[in-house]
Amino acid sequence: MEVLKDDKYLHHYENDLKTRQKDFLKWLETFDKAEGGLVNIARSYTKFGLNLLPNNDIEYCEWAPNAMSLTIFGEFNNWNREEFKCKKNEFGCHSITLRANPDGSPKIFHNSKYKIRIEGPDGTFKDRNSAWARYYIQDPNTNLFDCVFWNPHNRYQWQNERPGQNLEDSTRIYESHVGMAQEEGRVNSYHDFTHRILPRIKAAGYNTIQLMAIQEHSYYASFGYHVTGFFGISSRSGNPDDFKRLVDTAHGMGIRIVIDLVHSHASNNVNDGIKDFDGTDYCYSHAGERGYHSVWDSMLFDYSKYEVKRFLLSNLAWFLDEYKIDGFRFDAITSILYKHHGINYGFTGEYKEYFGDNVDEDGITYLMLASSLIKELNPHAL
Repeated sequence: MEVLKDDKYLHHYENDLKTRQKDFLKWLETFDKAEGGLVNIARSYTKFGLNLLPNNDIEYCEWAPNAMSLTIFGEFNNWNREEFKCKKNEFGCHSITLRANPDGSPKIFHNSKYKIRIEGPDGTFKDRNSAWARYYIQDPNTNLFDCVFWNPHNRYQWQNERPGQNLEDSTRIYESHVGMAQEEGRVNSYHDFTHRILPRIKAAGYNTIQLMAIQEHSYYASFGYHVTGFFGISSRSGNPDDFKRLVDTAHGMGIRIVIDLVHSHASNNVNDGIKDFDGTDYCYSHAGERGYHSVWDSMLFDYSKYEVKRFLLSNLAWFLDEYKIDGFRFDAITSILYKHHGINYGFTGEYKEYFGDNVDEDGITYLMLASSLIKELNPHAL
């Protein structure tokens, strides 16, 4: 291994490093055989959630392995929870095809709300949001979030290429929170940030912006770090096209956009998020105490699971493909790397802290896969 040639102090951990590399390669081989490669599984957003077909049929798929049943409903069928029941396969995926209307239009219309109803293993029913929804809106009466089918007739037309390798070597990063980037007592919009804040950042000499709180989060005071909708952009600041315009305009100025990505934990909000998704406490997370972050009061991912890897890797590909994001800052990386998540632990910086029983090897494997994927999809990504 090349890293052992560069640092003699790592020789004591040679077996650990080789084991990690072996596990990484094993997962690449698994994805090659089952999905056709790492990029293919990462583009599972084309199969999961709602996807519009060329004939205007809509395919829907959701992973909820312990759910007894799952139905999809919304404004498109007058919120009838019984009409469209999914079929469950042997992998725990529930799917259905919603045929186009007689006039050829999609069954679910643009900008309309929808939800899913999950029957847990104990026979109880709960209305949930799809884990794969791409847009959510908060109901002003209940304060709960609903999924929204974003399918505008006129698709956003990108005007500018990513800055990529044309940028000078020096990366100068400006960190910002769109909602707080103003002086008034309100949540700022993507539109305002695009027209008022981007020019100021450009004039100050920055060539990269790190945006906080882009993924949807029901609790605004969490600064965006208690994510409830992983594929959605924060709707408090605007819709998907508004955010695309922000990124596109930044690219036209030679500015790259990097987002804070939260894959270290998820909100404990069972009404809006993915906690206890299929009626158990171990769908996307570990069961019991290991699946709970006691300081953040949040859910912790189980990175060993195939479908959790699919979900998180696809989340990366979605932002790179759909929003042309230029890179990611992985938030709270300590919570991915360690089983203790850094709670009541004093780090010294010694190599031994990166190995041993305290390390979450599944989390490290996920990060290796994520890094490989990002560079494959965009070699110039940060």
